[in-house]
Order: sequence, then structure tokens, then C-alpha cells
Amino acid sequence: RTAIGASFVVADEIRRVGVRAWLDAQFRPDAIAKPFIATARSKYPAIWNTTPAADTKAGYGGISEGHMAEQLMRVHVLRPVYTKRHLQTTMADFWLDYFSLPFSENKMTGSARQLDALARTMAFRRFSDVLVAFTFSTGMLTYLDQYGSTRVHPTENLARELMELYSVGVGRFTETDVKAASKLLSGLWGGTR
Repeated sequence: RTAIGASFVVADEIRRVGVRAWLDAQFRPDAIAKPFIATARSKYPAIWNTTPAADTKAGYGGISEGHMAEQLMRVHVLRPVYTKRHLQTTMADFWLDYFSLPFSENKMTGSARQLDALARTMAFRRFSDVLVAFTFSTGMLTYLDQYGSTRVHPTENLARELMELYSVGVGRFTETDVKAASKLLSGLWGGTR
């Protein structure tokens, strides 16, 4: 269950090194080769050109948001097939699913690369650390329209979703809690605290 699917290659590797050694290696993904990255970078370059300047320099300045989202979805589907970082990929997919931010929505496409990288970086961290990281990510702040939140007119989307979907759950908070949290979070934008 820690691998992304049964394959003869994975089974042979586990037999060769042993279950314990294989699992220990999976928990240290930086020590595992990344054979998929070179292929993906050449085939889907817009995903890794993370700044407008880099996009322009690499010749991808005119790439559409929809095309970038499509490339990211392809990488998301192909990565499990080629990766050797099985457990990290499984956990990253878990976090992306848990926070379920839609990459295909136009306002989210620019943040999709960041969220994908964030999920991989946070794969083995504690829930509280992952929650904070995703909350302060540009992707979450964009998706929940936090950019329009001010002290005078706080947006309740982020506060409500944090409580209802990502932490305490439905029925365990009041409207007063939402209003107080939205005031606390007002003005939060772009990774600022």
C-alpha cells in the first residue's frame, strides 16, 4: 500500500533490499533518484518555469493558463507511473486531495505549481504544519478570495473553510467563531502573516 501500484520493478527492489530498508528509503525521498523529473521538464516545461521572467526567457511567456493546467494534470497522472518516490507521491496526493483546490479553475492555474510542490515538500509533516503551510499558500488564499479581505470588510471564506472542512468540522463552531476568525485573518495575502 505504500507503493503507487504493484509492479515487478517495485517487487524486485523490495526483495533485493528488504521491506524495512525499502520503507526507510521511502521516508527519505530526497535520497531517491528522480528519473521522472528530467522527462517531465523537457516534455512539460511550463510547469517548472515558475516566474514570468523565467517563462519569457524560456519562450513560454505566451503560454495560456489552461495549457499550463493541462500540463500539470498530465504530470500528476504520469508521475506515479515513473516515480521511485512512491510514499512521498502517495502522501502528496493525499494532501492535494484533502485540501482539494481545483487546478482547472482559471484563477488557480498560476498557483497549481506551487501547491503541487508544497504537497511534496510537506508530505511527511505533521497535520498542523501542513494546515498552516496550505493556509498561507497563494493557492489557498486565491481560491478562497482572501485578497479582498480587509479589516473593515473581512471575507469569511477562509475562516469558514478552515474550520468546517480542514479542522474542527461541521457543527463544532458558531457564526461568531467564523466572524472572529475572519477578522483575525483579514489582510492576509500572498504568504504574509
